[in-house]
Amino acid sequence: MSDRKKQVIDSALQLFIEKGIEQTSLQDIITRAGISKGTFYNYFASKNECVLVILERARYEASLQRQEMLAGKDPADIELLIQQISVLLNINHQQNLIAVYNSILHSGDKELKKMISLHRLHEHEWLAERFTDVFGEAVRPYSYEAAVLFYGMMQHISITWRMTHDAALDPIKAARTIILYIKEIIPVMVRENTALLDLEAMEMLKNKIEIHRVPKGDILHLLGRLRQDISTKQTPKNMLDLADVLFEELSADDIRIAVVESLLRPFYKAFEDTPFANEAREIAAKTSQYLKSKTKQTN
Repeated sequence: MSDRKKQVIDSALQLFIEKGIEQTSLQDIITRAGISKGTFYNYFASKNECVLVILERARYEASLQRQEMLAGKDPADIELLIQQISVLLNINHQQNLIAVYNSILHSGDKELKKMISLHRLHEHEWLAERFTDVFGEAVRPYSYEAAVLFYGMMQHISITWRMTHDAALDPIKAARTIILYIKEIIPVMVRENTALLDLEAMEMLKNKIEIHRVPKGDILHLLGRLRQDISTKQTPKNMLDLADVLFEELSADDIRIAVVESLLRPFYKAFEDTPFANEAREIAAKTSQYLKSKTKQTN
């Protein structure tokens, strides 16, 4: 993501927080960002797409941080899961995205509400997989419902906490407490076979998510643009080499998933503290999402 595009996104986000999404006009965003209408349309097809990019940016960032935390660690470690869960909660709090979510939920825009639903599905799917890692394969038929229960508790407890304390609930404290509840609930679900969201329902939900996976072509386009940008400037050779290798691996018909995964961390780390840091992190995050869907197709 270029610095200019990031500036537009940040300007739009502040307006959405201040005024609400429906009350923010395209002209408001253009004026705040100091750009022309043509420049806006170079980045986004509509205001709604700008909203989607804001939400996707948070999810991609959370996905990247969660994978970093998991690298070399025991996936069954429940404390690690608690830390991973808190990542997106912290990002939402830091960027004040709760105000954006609330603005969408209180709007009459069906397209934006569908976006929120898809984001929830993604998060539920991720947590369901992690519950299986932590509590064992036997909980898989119940893991999605457990994930829904977790986030339902989190949402309502957080709302009530804010009403009574006039402050946000600490994400780590909330996640740790609710995980304790879920840890007690899951054995009951397994023993009594009480899941309301059965495997068929889970597959239907996953199919809806699958439609919205990151296309490989989008990643290759971003990588190609990055390679072109850094090739015209004086940059360390390893940056271009890493971009070239990643592009070559992703261009292959039979992608070597393990190789690409091993490249992601050194790739975006190489671009830290450079003008290309935002673009590299976006590429790494989207590639990570793409690999996740690719792995599921082969299993």
